[in-house]
Amino acid sequence: ARLHSCSAMLLILFGAAISGAAAGITVNWMDPSDAVDVRVERLLSQMTIDEMQAQTIHLTGGEMKKVMEQYGNTGLGAFPAMGNGTVEGLRGQNAVQTYFLKISRLSIPVTFHAETLHSSAASGTIFPMPVGQGSTWDTEIVRMVAAANARQARAGGIDRGFSPEINVCTDPRFGRTEENFGEDPALVSAMGEAAVIGLHGGNVDGPSSYLNQASAIVSEAKHAAAYGFGGKDGAAADLSPRTLHDVYLRPWKTYMEAGGRAAMLSHNSINDVPAHANVELMSLLRNWSVGSGGIFLASDMCDVGLLAHPWDLSSGFGVAADMEGACVLSMTAGMDQELCNPTDGRGQAFTLAADAVRAGKLSHDALRRAAGNVLRSKFAAGLFDHPLANATPASVAMLDNAADRALARRVATEGAILLQNSPHPSGSGASTLPLRLSSTATVAIIGPLADDEHAAVGGYTNHGANIVTVLAAAADALPSGVKVVNVSGAAAHGNSTAGFAAAIAAAKTADVIIAVVGDSGDIGWAMPTCGEDDDRTDLDLPGVQPELLSAIASAVPTTPIVAVLIHGRPVTFVRENLQTKLSAIMAAWRPGEEGGPAIWDLLLGNVSPSGRLAQAWPRSAGYVHSQASPWFHKRQGDFDEEPYRGGTSQQPSVQQSYPWSPMFPFQYGLSYSTFSAELKSPPSAVTVPATGSIDVTVAVTNTGSVPAKTVIGVYYRKPLSSFVRWHRMLASFGKTTSLSPSKSTDLKIPIDVAKMLASYNPVAGVPIVESGLYIIEIVMEMSLDKPHDPASFIGTFNLTVT
Repeated sequence: ARLHSCSAMLLILFGAAISGAAAGITVNWMDPSDAVDVRVERLLSQMTIDEMQAQTIHLTGGEMKKVMEQYGNTGLGAFPAMGNGTVEGLRGQNAVQTYFLKISRLSIPVTFHAETLHSSAASGTIFPMPVGQGSTWDTEIVRMVAAANARQARAGGIDRGFSPEINVCTDPRFGRTEENFGEDPALVSAMGEAAVIGLHGGNVDGPSSYLNQASAIVSEAKHAAAYGFGGKDGAAADLSPRTLHDVYLRPWKTYMEAGGRAAMLSHNSINDVPAHANVELMSLLRNWSVGSGGIFLASDMCDVGLLAHPWDLSSGFGVAADMEGACVLSMTAGMDQELCNPTDGRGQAFTLAADAVRAGKLSHDALRRAAGNVLRSKFAAGLFDHPLANATPASVAMLDNAADRALARRVATEGAILLQNSPHPSGSGASTLPLRLSSTATVAIIGPLADDEHAAVGGYTNHGANIVTVLAAAADALPSGVKVVNVSGAAAHGNSTAGFAAAIAAAKTADVIIAVVGDSGDIGWAMPTCGEDDDRTDLDLPGVQPELLSAIASAVPTTPIVAVLIHGRPVTFVRENLQTKLSAIMAAWRPGEEGGPAIWDLLLGNVSPSGRLAQAWPRSAGYVHSQASPWFHKRQGDFDEEPYRGGTSQQPSVQQSYPWSPMFPFQYGLSYSTFSAELKSPPSAVTVPATGSIDVTVAVTNTGSVPAKTVIGVYYRKPLSSFVRWHRMLASFGKTTSLSPSKSTDLKIPIDVAKMLASYNPVAGVPIVESGLYIIEIVMEMSLDKPHDPASFIGTFNLTVT
């Protein structure tokens, strides 16, 4: 049954409702001029332990009548949003909220949450997934996306969003790679900081400050921490303290210092301690927060129950004897709210909290803290002052508005990466892209994802938006007279080659072939090849897509094949030696609802590609956690003279040598233009204190013939250190605005020494900046011609930290 269609049932239940808080209670927490923390303490002082327990429960569903009858008297912590993008839906959600306000003794409102990674309210704008946002290398555009998601969330009756995703994704075999900004902690930190500022409407003052109810929501970042380690969902992360802090926890510190208000803990254990019982992890998150430190920490789906002795042979950490023990262990460690479906087989551990307090097994202070942290987010979000959504046509009209659709198109163009652009196979000497089509040309659009809406938007997104695919956008994008033929040729998964003949026949009629291939995806979990629970051992295009493209290339060797990848993770081209058979490769990621028009903008040269890889692409899955990845890159002192050795899929017994370098390195991406750059400042040597900062200024000139943008990365090395460091680390970065031909700009890139050069010291237990010499390297281009070191330097300078 649809959740919003409960208004009639509610009217019946309202007959038993009381109006407002129960008689005899001094309601002294409703003055919005009081500080948030003051209001929290006043309300807590009136609450029973059962009412406190109710705030720690976050339902993910259930039959509404039973839910409200069970929790009506005590209130409830949170529930999924019900607005569904219509006035009727918002009215239904308001009816649920009104019921809890009237029935509960203290009239405590319910939080309504939604996924806000790259969309928010139902029928709202679907932006490119974070993997594409990170590839823009533009923090401002990420902030704008988050701010748009927050505005649309509020219009859809949502006050809490599950985002940003700030895992550092060091293993592309992980199915949820698409939800992450990238593999580098400096880049992920910067993107996560921009996202939380956008979601909070510019508020950086922490959980005890009020948010703008029209334009900001409570951000619940996920998943803390080291999630997806080893390329497997929920796999244990065994990490040295320095790697844990410098790589995987760094974005969390940045998020909290930027005003983060909540965190969802991850499924996995870290160094044999489950995240949901990890005192050290939860304490760090709280200590890093600004303001009162009253962030709330929430579980992922029913993971508190998994602390208990395994309820079958395949799950459960076995660190608690039973469900009550799991509740006590997790809440005592610092967990505040449990996300769980009441019908889930793992049960709801936090429904046992009040009884555990009565039995003396759980401290009253722990339960009070948990309830208080949840209430703090509700007061800050304005729920006590304006608990009902604005159920009007004007609110619904804000969803997927024209300005946000335009932003979605811009993000899709700036996050797409041109990886290969070979000369046209006809021998004309010109590059394959941008396309140069006559009015009588024929374009063959081939591949299983040319018209796949779900693959374009990916997982954890809303429903009901107008999604424009590559095929759907072709008619408006292509010049008048150009003919389009479309054949899928194969599915995105499976082994059927039945469609090959039709695809080859279409290719033979074409002047250019646009092959839209990649990972299947779905809003749910219906046969995707990338997404949650879709970890892989092979990074090649799934199914028979490589064989399809290889067959087409053999049939039409002088017709260019442009591979447009719709995907959530890096792709390898081992089977069929496929890369050599493609004229151009464009990584479009999950480009969102405006992905089709954005891709044609790039293919036709309306916009020059400016995306850069936020994760190196290995040559095969065998390279993962190797020199091919910056965060499992060579450390100082590692030997790298000897290549990898192995056979091919076609000749497994023939041993070949493979360079240690990635197929496409971090920060790699091509443009339709060319640039020159010069380091203007600082001078060749500069000295700063460990708490200081400097600005790197680079003069960038567009030396090509079309308007374009480019990216500058600032890296550092420390030749002499008290511990073995990675060879090169990203400190900061910047992206130019679009420069017309011959135009120049001075790009200023800040380096906050304490923030960007600090490394975890296990003796001190905190990040510190080592004094001494640092070599700062400025990089605009990454080359494929230098296998041991792809960076091409604009300039370097020596930085001495005192």
